[in-house]
Amino acid sequence: ITDLQADFIPLHEAAALLGITKEKMSVITRASRFKDCFEIQVFEDKKWISKKSFQHFLNAQSVYQVVKKSEQVKQDNQESMETKEYISRSEAAALAGVTSGTITKWMQMERFSCVGAGKVLRINRKEFLQWLKEYQEGAG
Repeated sequence: ITDLQADFIPLHEAAALLGITKEKMSVITRASRFKDCFEIQVFEDKKWISKKSFQHFLNAQSVYQVVKKSEQVKQDNQESMETKEYISRSEAAALAGVTSGTITKWMQMERFSCVGAGKVLRINRKEFLQWLKEYQEGAG
C-alpha cells in the first residue's frame, strides 16, 4: 500500500481536492470525455487514481481545478444552488427547440459536459448555451 500511496491518490481525496462529491468524480473517471486520461487501480474495493494521470486531467481542462480550503467551504454551501447552473434534458430541449431524444444523442456524442448518472444527468447551462450558439451559427 505504501507504493500505491506514493504514485496514486484515492478517488475520494481527488474529489475533495476539486471540491466535488466522490460520486461526481467517479462519473468523470468513468463517463466523461476525460475518462481516458485516468489511470485507475482498485485496491481493497477502493479506486485509486495515479497522481500523474490526475495532473494530466487538471492540465487538459479548465472546469475542474484544485480549490483552496476557504473556497471548498463556499462550494459546500453552494451545492444547493448547483441546480441553477445545470439543466435537465427537457430544459435543454426547450432551449434548443429540439426533442429530449436529440439532447440525449448530443450528450452521447459528448458535445457538452454533463454530471450525474442514469436518468438524473444534468447539463452545464453555460457550456450548453455556448455550444448551441456555435452549432446554430455553423448550421445557419
